[in-house]
Amino acid sequence: MNTQFDRLVSALKSDEFGTSRKQADVCILEVQSRQGSKAFRRVDRLLVEKRESFERDSAGNVHRGQLRIFYWDLGNDPLAGDVPDGEFAACYDRGFNSVSITSGCLSSGGYVLIEPSRLRGAGLGSYFMNRAVQWAKQWPEAQVRPIELPRGEAKGTAQQALRIHFYGKFGIEFDFTGDVAPTGTSRPMQARDLVVMTSRKETITERSAVVFLRERIQDAEHSTAEIVFLRRSLKEEGIILSQAYQHPIKWMFQRLVTDNLTRTGFVVAFMVVIGLGIYRTF
Repeated sequence: MNTQFDRLVSALKSDEFGTSRKQADVCILEVQSRQGSKAFRRVDRLLVEKRESFERDSAGNVHRGQLRIFYWDLGNDPLAGDVPDGEFAACYDRGFNSVSITSGCLSSGGYVLIEPSRLRGAGLGSYFMNRAVQWAKQWPEAQVRPIELPRGEAKGTAQQALRIHFYGKFGIEFDFTGDVAPTGTSRPMQARDLVVMTSRKETITERSAVVFLRERIQDAEHSTAEIVFLRRSLKEEGIILSQAYQHPIKWMFQRLVTDNLTRTGFVVAFMVVIGLGIYRTF
């Protein structure tokens, strides 16, 4: 009997219905600091994980979607735990025909901030924002949720030009209201009008997490083998040094012979030849 309950269970079993999640996308970012000379700039490494989740209807159409990008600063204190150092998020809602590129929900405006502060200025904000923009353009007709610049940083401050320039790279423009404490709000636009950056700054290198970890394991194995070799050599040198203290004359003679084996052989051969010559003379 094909009841309504049976039809519902059948639909829930389908991969095209309900909540689905894509396999996590994980990579390593190598970020070169802009401070100092190019040859001696610090290189920071981040573990980046991108997670996507979708809610679909029975026809397979996306009803809601969410993108979350987490990053861990691998140069941080290992005792700090596994809490991400930063997160970027975006979301889509078909019912509202809206998409947010700065927040995981439409009710929150969100913002762009890179922590820790030493990572700023190398293009990381643009890198993560670009991923959010690429994701949002899957729904070109969706309206982009307004982005508000913080009050006091919107106009006439040092931060204003930086923020305007940052969002402007993605095609986002702002209008300002108020005189005493002006507030900036992004102009209405559709996702199709967002601009995707096609090039990445030379300060950021994206690497496969698998390849990176294999290289680190190989480096650790080489370092372990080198330590074993150095310890063995140090032990042998310690034995030789002990012998030198106990029998200095014998040790010195052995050094003269073994360390200069070629020269010693030449001297011995020369003395033999001289000795034979003298023997024949007399």
